[in-house]
Parts: sequence; structure tokens; C-alpha cells
Amino acid sequence: IHFDGSFTFHGSGAGVVLITPSGDPIPQAFCLGFPCTNNIVEYEALIAGMKLAIKWNVHHVKVVGDSQLIIKQVNDEYKVKDDKLIPYKKLVETLKEYFVCITFEQIPRAQNRSADAMEMVGSMLCIPPGNNDMPFFVENLRQPT
Repeated sequence: IHFDGSFTFHGSGAGVVLITPSGDPIPQAFCLGFPCTNNIVEYEALIAGMKLAIKWNVHHVKVVGDSQLIIKQVNDEYKVKDDKLIPYKKLVETLKEYFVCITFEQIPRAQNRSADAMEMVGSMLCIPPGNNDMPFFVENLRQPT
């Protein structure tokens, strides 16, 4: 699972890319329609990715993200000092119980571009009330038509 979050003046978004065992990406973008901080959007993205893996009945997961703070907090290398983040950390601990094996690793931002793209989509394209899905696909065209 690759995850990333975005907090901008346009809005807040979370992006997740679940990579299948065969290497196929399953991208998902989330528009966060509530007040957030940079760290809250990162936790929202992480939790969305974990919930997506649970939904797909995945039991062995490697979670990667570029937020040093979040990765170190979920690996118990840093304490959670911000009271607003404590419920997020607790939820991650609860969700971890669903997995046989789950690891968390920090990666450079340059290696997290797919999740970064999804969080940008989520922060720029908020879904109108009453419509929970806005599916679309992006395909790379390698040559002119």
C-alpha cells in the first residue's frame, strides 16, 4: 500500500495505491470534506489504505509512505504528542489486528508519486453531495494515435 495526503488551499485529499501481488496498481483518491492538518490527511490516507486492503481480504501488507512522522509513530519510534492524532494512531493499532503481517516503511517522496497523484486528485476534485462515486481511469499513451 502506498499512501499520501495533501492539505492545500484547494482542499484536502488522500491518495492510496494498493499494489497487487502481480504488480497491478489499484489507485483510489479521497476528498476530505472536513477540517484537517497536514498530519491528519496523512493518517486519513494511511487508514483508507488499510481499510481498502481489509476490504480486498489482504492479509500480508507492506505499507509505504513519505511522512516520516506518521511512519515513525505507527512503528512506535515516536510518541504521538498532538492530541488530535491520538485517535488516528489508536485506529491504526486496531486495524493492524486484521493482518497476519503488516509493516510500515518510509520512502522518499519521489518513490511515492502514484499515491501523491491520487491525493492531488482527491484534494482538487471534491464530489458533490449525494454522489459518493466519481470513477475515472487514466491510461498512459506511449505513442500518438
